[in-house]
Amino acid sequence: MYKILMYLLMVVCLIGQVLVTKHKRAGYMLWIVADSAWAVFNFSQYKITGAIEQGILWSVFTIISLWGFIVYKKDNK
Repeated sequence: MYKILMYLLMVVCLIGQVLVTKHKRAGYMLWIVADSAWAVFNFSQYKITGAIEQGILWSVFTIISLWGFIVYKKDNK
């Protein structure tokens, strides 16, 4: 089940990156969803892997994606 989720998130990340590269706001939304899911996944695996750094990293990526979404909205008004 985890492998399917990871592959699905990988595809969402790639689509999000393509959309951001094409200056589409929807790309930021996909990144927010994917980054949040990766953060939750990594934090949930903390007791197994012992590494919390990945969860923190993906949480920071979520904040950066939110920032990008907000800046994109302001720039297009």
